Amino acid sequence: MQIKDENLIYMKAVKSFESLSESIRIFESLLKDKHRFKQPDFYKARTRLREGKSYFDEALINAKKLMGPLPEYTDSEYEEWRKELLKRNNVLVESMPLDNMRSELQEDEFLKKYLKPEEINKYLEANYQAQQIGKRKLSNIKVRIILEKLEDLIKHARELNSKALERQRRYI
Repeated sequence: MQIKDENLIYMKAVKSFESLSESIRIFESLLKDKHRFKQPDFYKARTRLREGKSYFDEALINAKKLMGPLPEYTDSEYEEWRKELLKRNNVLVESMPLDNMRSELQEDEFLKKYLKPEEINKYLEANYQAQQIGKRKLSNIKVRIILEKLEDLIKHARELNSKALERQRRYI
């Protein structure tokens, strides 16, 4: 039975994107309505934020399992198998020069769904050098971009949560 390993990361990332986007949408809607505060919507948005964070944490754990450093006792065959599996499931970036990598990432179907081309460029520029430091592999940058985008969504949703909580206190 073949399990798509990309799903271990992407499936959780998609659920996180969806939950966090819904949370942000609800929080923004709550903050726009100046005349009343809908408690059920507030709690729904907070629940979606928690779900999104939970899915993000799972995606991060799976990314570390699939792309993190292997223990020293690991067989070289396993390392090759893992690399081939990640490549086959479109998790790794093939191009290495920055310009080629940029165009490859902008053409990636998964990234195009959740990030604008400007965001892809921003995250690529921010992480290109850092991804080459230590034991990190540049080919894993796509997953790093996805995880950073999710971190930014979580941060934004938490800021909106704080504003909504402050507004809720004024209505009590």
